Amino acid sequence: MVPPNPSLHLTFATRLKRPAPGVLPSMRVPPNKWLHETGALGCPSRPRVSHGRYAESFTLVMRTVLLLLVLALPVGRTAAAGAQPAALSPRDTTPIAVVREYVAGFNAKDLDAMMRVVASEFVWMSVSGDSLTDVGRGVDAFRQLIAGYFRAVPSARSELSRIDATGPWVTTHERTRWDAAPAEVGGQTSLVVYEVRDGLIRRAWFYPSLPLRGPE
Repeated sequence: MVPPNPSLHLTFATRLKRPAPGVLPSMRVPPNKWLHETGALGCPSRPRVSHGRYAESFTLVMRTVLLLLVLALPVGRTAAAGAQPAALSPRDTTPIAVVREYVAGFNAKDLDAMMRVVASEFVWMSVSGDSLTDVGRGVDAFRQLIAGYFRAVPSARSELSRIDATGPWVTTHERTRWDAAPAEVGGQTSLVVYEVRDGLIRRAWFYPSLPLRGPE
């Protein structure tokens, strides 16, 4: 056996010593990694992130967002319901209301509005003393009569000075006026009885009218 050379042993031992600070170690450790870990480049080492804590924080955030969405849903539904337009009021089909609607259509010269409240089998009669005259039948014939009246007296307007109802029968005192010279007949006043059933005028009795002179 050859005794070891002391000088060689010393040199080998020196090589095994830990390198002095600031000296690059063995290339078995990548230089960049060593520089960052030791802070030789002036950059502190990056803190290690715990994936468990990150997942827990993300779950907490998502739960909060979902809770806010759930709480907002009833408010959104209430706002949407409030934005809906109000439903139209149902038509008043009481006898007096129907007659008022009929007269309003007359004053507006709106044949469609008038016929809308008149039954298809409508009958109108004239009362004079103890006689009763069947003047006309059917909504179509009545429409033609009123259309001719509007052409002959376009300025005519009617006013209900009095109206009363007993069941389906409505009694009215009507004053109708039209343009006329002072010495001429400028209107008439009359009593009319209407029979209203199911929101429609089915019969009408016209009593003799009295003339009104000149403008009111």
